[in-house]
Parts: sequence; C-alpha cells; structure tokens
Amino acid sequence: MTSTRVRVATLAALAAILGPAGTGAAQRVTAFTGATVWDGTGAPAMGSATLVVRDGRIESVGSVPVPAGAAVVDLSGRWVVPGLVDAHAHVTGAWAPDGMTGERARLEADLRLFARHGVTTVNSLGGEPVEAAAVRAAQADPGLDRARLLFAGPVIAATTGSEAAALVASNAEAGVDWIKMRVDDNLGTTSKMPWPAVEAVIEGAHGRGLRVATHLFYLDDAKQLLRTGTDLVAHSIRDARVDLEVIELLRARDVCYVPTLTRELSTFVYAERPAFFDDPFFQQHASPREVERVLAPAFQRAMAASPAAARYRDALRQAQQNLLVLHDAGIRIAF
Repeated sequence: MTSTRVRVATLAALAAILGPAGTGAAQRVTAFTGATVWDGTGAPAMGSATLVVRDGRIESVGSVPVPAGAAVVDLSGRWVVPGLVDAHAHVTGAWAPDGMTGERARLEADLRLFARHGVTTVNSLGGEPVEAAAVRAAQADPGLDRARLLFAGPVIAATTGSEAAALVASNAEAGVDWIKMRVDDNLGTTSKMPWPAVEAVIEGAHGRGLRVATHLFYLDDAKQLLRTGTDLVAHSIRDARVDLEVIELLRARDVCYVPTLTRELSTFVYAERPAFFDDPFFQQHASPREVERVLAPAFQRAMAASPAAARYRDALRQAQQNLLVLHDAGIRIAF
C-alpha cells in the first residue's frame, strides 16, 4: 500500500454533516461537489459529480447544478458509495462512550459508531441486549442518525435436540431476524454441538420462517451444515482448502459466505502495536480504554506466546486462500 489514501464517504457518514432530516429550514439543501460517485448499480463511477440532498433525501446526482442557496460541501478527492452493510457483527453496547448508562442508550451509541464508519445496516449475530427489538422498531425514520439493526438474540449451542428446539422458540418469540448457532470446537478444546441438536435448530428455525446463520470452522462441518440447510456461513472455512463439493453446495441454494477475516486477525495482531493505531480516523473513534488495554506489555506478551494465536494466524492464511477461490467461483460473498 502506498502512502496515498483514497478517502471514501457513504451517505451514513454524510449524515453527520447534514444533521437529522427535518431540522432547521423547512427544506434544508446541501450540495456535495467534486466527488467520484459509485451508485452500486453496476454503472461506471461518475467523476466530479454533484450530489444534492434536500431535507435528508437524495434529490439528484451527477452533472447537475448546485441549487441556489444550498450549503456546499467540497468532496474533491473522495469517493461516495452506497451505505455499507455489516453482514456479521455483535452489537452489544460495548463500544459506547465510557460512563454511558442504560442498555438501549449504549446499543444506540454502538449503532451511531457504525454509521460514522459508513455502515447503514448491521446484521448482529448474537449477544444483543433485550432492547434490540425496540431499537429495531424505531428505525423507520429517514432522519435516523444511526445504523439500522437486524439481530439474532442469544447464540444457540445446545447439547440435545429438545434443548435446541426450546432455544429456537425462545429467540423467535423475542422477535429475532436470524437464528444463530455455533458449530465449533475452539481448536479442539471444547465439544461441538451434536448433529441432532444442529438439525433441530435448522428445523425449528425454518418452521418459523427464520433463516439460520452458523458459526463454523471446518470444511467437513460446512458441507454437512449446507446439506442440512444452513442459510449463512458466518465465518470462513479455515482448516482446509475449499473443494468443488462445498462450492456446489453453496451455489445450489445461493448461500452467502461471510469470511470475517478480522476475527482471526484479532487473535494475534495485538502482540505488538498495530500500524492502524496511527490512523487519524481510528484515533478519532477508538476507545482509549480498549487501546490502553491491548497495548499493555503483559497483554502483548500473552498474545505473542499464545498457541491458539499461532494456529489462528495459519487459519487466516487458509481463509484468505479460500475466499479467493470462492470469489472466483462466483459464490455470494458478504463482509
């Protein structure tokens, strides 16, 4: 990577400039000028475009005049792209400012942080507070100042079919968008969910019209899960190279593959000070408390010496190779 950085803005990030729709003048108009705009439709990017936003909504984009009286924001040298969707996150309130109280307030603070990074929708796959349903219900407002939320509730890691069915029913009653289950042995240190429980999760979810996202690690598990009916591969296959069989299983039901490469990165990158800690945008939004925690010498020594970290470093390499193969095979990929 060179020292030249391409700066990207999404409409979510621009909302911080616009403010909530409907505030101020009856029809507040802002013209963003000079940007390269990619609209996500497959059309070529538009250079030196003007994007006009009236009362919080896009009115026009392209080679259009700046309306009289509009506020003008120069985006020369930047790209504007559609709002991003985070296909696998965990929105729990953990990233809210220190001292903020109230689970709903903290959850909404997390979603505002996503929006500042250009993410307009977050698919949270487990661990959300009970207020998640209320937060989701309040997000139809076009003047929303945070990312929208989909959520899965408690992650299912049952030991029996009856337990799995009960947990699916409980999550469904809470109004979840997804059922999330975990099929992994944490590098051989724990037991995986038994297949009768896995089958009960998928049967119970599909019977309620809910899709299933599965945390997995191993190629053989991925194949069996796809045969059984999982709807989303929520992590990379990381133990072996993907083969034609798993490619065909993914393609047959158009199952989306979510590689989550930074999950592996997070297991070893803090053994020393990461270069991205010097990025001004990172510094603007990072939690000083968390930065201090991972830079503590004892924490860094422990991570450097961790056998699991070394294995996950290898897993990341395999995940990267598999991602390239699946991309080239035309499998649906989401990040």
